[in-house]
Amino acid sequence: MSTHARAPSVFLLALLAVPTFACGDTDTNAPTTNLNGTFLLRAIDAKPLPITLTGARIPVQFVITADTLLFDEAGTFEQRTIAPGHPTLGINGAFALRGDSIFLLERITGALAANGIVAGDSLHLRSLTAHDFPNHEWAYIRVR
Repeated sequence: MSTHARAPSVFLLALLAVPTFACGDTDTNAPTTNLNGTFLLRAIDAKPLPITLTGARIPVQFVITADTLLFDEAGTFEQRTIAPGHPTLGINGAFALRGDSIFLLERITGALAANGIVAGDSLHLRSLTAHDFPNHEWAYIRVR
């Protein structure tokens, strides 16, 4: 037995703690969810639109009047937030599903921007620090 045994690296431990971000889930018991299409924002923090939030990257108040999330079969998403008097805000990147859980990864930094739950035609997300408006609950409904 070697006396130079090494402890697992911090990087390896962090990697093991992160959920697997693959578009295909190997769990055959997981529900199959097809997110392709458009979801419209219905509420933020259980309050209907319009709602006023302060931006993270641009620390001014925005009156949000509309927001859409677009998902495609390639595993990418695009979020667009409308706040009159301001340029259209939004993020885009990749999404991953694991059972009924969804994870949105911001394209430029690769950071986790939001995570949440998919329930039929409803989508509930918690925005995280990589999001334009972090620490809010976003409720969407699919447009048919």
